[in-house]
Amino acid sequence: MKSFQPFLFILFIAASGFDKPNTNLNDAERAKAVDYLKSTESALFAAVKGLSEEQLNFKPGNDSWSIRECVERIAISEQQIFDLVDGSS
Repeated sequence: MKSFQPFLFILFIAASGFDKPNTNLNDAERAKAVDYLKSTESALFAAVKGLSEEQLNFKPGNDSWSIRECVERIAISEQQIFDLVDGSS
């Protein structure tokens, strides 16, 4: 799951600033962040492409999320993060 690390890092950074206005990014920084979000989205899709249903739904323990559950939660928050970085919200 090493390919999830960059996306989870940007998710953490973006989520930590939800209560603050997006005034700290200049246009170049914003464009770089948007490009990074798009590239990590592509990397996530590539990482899970071809996984079987069994692999997607496997949980190493009762208190763990499956790959499918992780991807679903990322998808739910992705648009909010993109809007935050893009300055749309």
